[in-house]
Amino acid sequence: MANGLDNMNRGNKPTFLTYNRQEVIDIMIATVYAGNFIRDWHVTEEVSCPDHRYIRFTVTGIDRSVEVYRNPRRTDWESFRTDLLGCLCDMTDKMSNFTDLETAAKQFQDAIVFAYN
Repeated sequence: MANGLDNMNRGNKPTFLTYNRQEVIDIMIATVYAGNFIRDWHVTEEVSCPDHRYIRFTVTGIDRSVEVYRNPRRTDWESFRTDLLGCLCDMTDKMSNFTDLETAAKQFQDAIVFAYN
């Protein structure tokens, strides 16, 4: 507890069983933060080793989306340049006020995102 860890065990169902002994000796610990996502912690009837039972639980509430990574070495830079130039050809280079500058910056950003995708 002094290190920010919490015992996830719930109940007193034995995790270790032999012909003459039953004990709750297997424990699961997690950070207090991670513990907020653990649900349905229980000891099963399944035997995992000769004398131990499985501990099962569900992890909920975590974003499991996959982060897309692009390797710059494998990028088709010629295609990127072509797409980017195609998007930028309609942009004006004449800006007379802050609004024109903001509009051009947004168009440039959109062109980069389009070429990237």
